[in-house]
Amino acid sequence: MTALRRVTPQLLTLAALVALITLFFPDFLRIEVINGRLVGTTMDILKRGAPIGLLAVGMTLVIATRGIDLSVGTTMAITGAIAAWSITQGYGLGAR
Repeated sequence: MTALRRVTPQLLTLAALVALITLFFPDFLRIEVINGRLVGTTMDILKRGAPIGLLAVGMTLVIATRGIDLSVGTTMAITGAIAAWSITQGYGLGAR
């Protein structure tokens, strides 16, 4: 079975969903550049879904190598706590 044949139903469903949403909300696919940034509903969806996508790719690699580790929640919590602490201590991206 080729990869395209396996992915075709998902791509068709995604295309139908986007077409249906665009039918009811015509501005759904509009993307504008404001102050050098891409702005639009589609961009918001991609920005908010990116962390989940990255976690899914990482967990897929871990599970595929038979190192089944489902502690994503713990890792996210610890990383968030360390990031918050480092920002309060002045170690953030804007620190000098």
